[in-house]
Amino acid sequence: MSVEQLARLRELTEVEFVAAQQALAALRAEEERLRAQIEALETGRTARATALREGPDAARLAGADPRWEVWIDRRRAELATHQARVRARMETARARLRRAFGRREASAMVLERARAEARRLRAQRASTS
Repeated sequence: MSVEQLARLRELTEVEFVAAQQALAALRAEEERLRAQIEALETGRTARATALREGPDAARLAGADPRWEVWIDRRRAELATHQARVRARMETARARLRRAFGRREASAMVLERARAEARRLRAQRASTS
């Protein structure tokens, strides 16, 4: 391959690496969002338990609390399932990122060697002229 072709290959591997980084970052953000939602459910449950220590209120007397607890449990399970799927996708994204990093580094090394060889050949030709 020519130096120009290797330079284009290096650019492509850089683009692949950046895309892999962005994909993993997006998954991390999604996982964090889900974690925050699960935490908010637990915070709400704790706050409600604290409020109930002061005595029953209208929601408790109407029987809404047990239904709310069931809803929280279901919602938490849904979020945890989604979070597990995101974490599995993150593992795949990490593997892609490692591969992209390796390709980027390898292409940089090959390009640098090709450039060094081209410089050496130019210097050799100049010294023989």
